[in-house]
Amino acid sequence: MLLADRMNAFRDLSKIGIFLIGISLLIIAGLTVHWYLTFIQRLPPSSISPFNAYCSHNAIVIHANVELMEVQVHDNRSRQICLFDRIPRGSEELCVVRAPGAYIVKVGDHKDVVEIKDEKKEKEEERVEEGMRREVVEEKVEEGGVVVEEFEESRRSEKIHVIADVKDPKHESRCPYCGEWVGRLHGGSIYLYVKGDRLFALADMDHVYKDCRHGLIENIKFLYRMIVDLKARGYKVFAVGKAYDDDLYAWVYGGGRDLEYEGLKVAVCKVPERVDYFERFSYGLQMLGVSVIEEALKGMGDKDI
Repeated sequence: MLLADRMNAFRDLSKIGIFLIGISLLIIAGLTVHWYLTFIQRLPPSSISPFNAYCSHNAIVIHANVELMEVQVHDNRSRQICLFDRIPRGSEELCVVRAPGAYIVKVGDHKDVVEIKDEKKEKEEERVEEGMRREVVEEKVEEGGVVVEEFEESRRSEKIHVIADVKDPKHESRCPYCGEWVGRLHGGSIYLYVKGDRLFALADMDHVYKDCRHGLIENIKFLYRMIVDLKARGYKVFAVGKAYDDDLYAWVYGGGRDLEYEGLKVAVCKVPERVDYFERFSYGLQMLGVSVIEEALKGMGDKDI
């Protein structure tokens, strides 16, 4: 009888122990969950930028990681040069700028700074460095006469990296009418675009073309031929244009890969949702009169644009 009572008491204690262990485990689990939630709340939020902005030629490309509203681009004097009402998630927009420098892309409270470098200055520095290397090589040739092959390689490299103008291989020609820089094309920004089956043009009249109607007319002719030729190649072209130098752009419905035209690289962009977005983005350019366009296209024949 005494042994049976002791066994019953042991069973009761075992049950109580198991119960207490269970309670302890529940308490430990609750404390663990509470600590984890508290720790997660104290972690800083993940810093995912709503957009990425970078430079391409003389333009700022804005890639939307989320849907963006009221995207603004300002220069270093806080002047607004581009405004996009909406950029859908995963889409890109292009803001062409007129000069190198630092620019601010702003969406709400988020800002990114993009630097546009002076490509002409960099090319000039490259040519100077190339000239210095050639001088050093020539000196070695004169002294030892054993590095002619290296000199020839330097000349081949120069031909590869410099897009030569047919009239001026050193890219140092000047317009005889105004003294402006001329590469393959006369210096100065200009854009042609189609609106309501009519051709319109925006150009930098204040800084370049006001002193050179010849350069203006020649650039209009070149860009018009570019529209016609690209359409003949199957591109649905809305607009084409050039920056101050020989950087070319084409706004094509549906976008596409960059291409080449007459030996020059062409950055292909998507057509804006509305024509006035395109006109608004061309900050600082002036609308040309119909008579100027007609004068430029005189004698080029009637081509469907």
